[in-house]
Amino acid sequence: MKSFNTLKVELSDPGILLVTLNRPEKINAINEEMLTELLQLIDEIEAGYPEMYRVVILRGAGRGFCSGADLKTFQDILENEKNIALMLLAKYHWFAQRWYDLPLPTIACLHGIVAGGGPTVSLLCDLRLATPDTSIRFSFSNIGLLPDLGSSYLIPAILGKTKALELMYLGNPITAGEALAIGLLNYVLPKEEMEQRALTMAKQLANGPTEAYEKIKRLVQNNANMSFSHTLAQEVICQAEMFNSPKFKQSVSNFFK
Repeated sequence: MKSFNTLKVELSDPGILLVTLNRPEKINAINEEMLTELLQLIDEIEAGYPEMYRVVILRGAGRGFCSGADLKTFQDILENEKNIALMLLAKYHWFAQRWYDLPLPTIACLHGIVAGGGPTVSLLCDLRLATPDTSIRFSFSNIGLLPDLGSSYLIPAILGKTKALELMYLGNPITAGEALAIGLLNYVLPKEEMEQRALTMAKQLANGPTEAYEKIKRLVQNNANMSFSHTLAQEVICQAEMFNSPKFKQSVSNFFK
């Protein structure tokens, strides 16, 4: 794994890649350099999956997980050339698509300030844990912007239309407890316990049936806007493939023993 300027990346355990957004002075706002490095990281994850990488844990350094896109980057560009800003925005969205489509399980560990596109970055992950001090705010409308990075798809998909519109219209902060209650988070735990829980989950996933996880993730995401009958048909195809996997055959053998 190459070294990065705005990310800390380490293989904490076999198969588990720990990624830390590392611009703490900017609450890990994603500028163009970090965006480029995240895309390079995705290339490396995909190249090393599943032999080297089977799970990714994403977290932030300093006093918050992520404050979204670095608005200073856009401010500097808009003063010169609007088309360049549109190209950069497309690059942010390309990152969102590629991170969302990663074939392996992804876990976000949130703490402190999580604002703007920061919550959406966490929604691009499969599972989310947070500390009690976490404050989540979809604050796009507060600065005259629309939710992006897939927010208008991901938030309603997870929370339903009514709650999603409330969060995106008003941009009011919600606590970790509130986020847990509405289904935005899987767990809320003190920091050390959160990190340990994330690692425990990651170890289970890293040692589990990788191919099955990949297919589960693909089915859930591909069928989000499909009919029930289409989903059933896709499940038949994928499940039939899994019946022939060594992991399933061994599990059946162990069960009957």
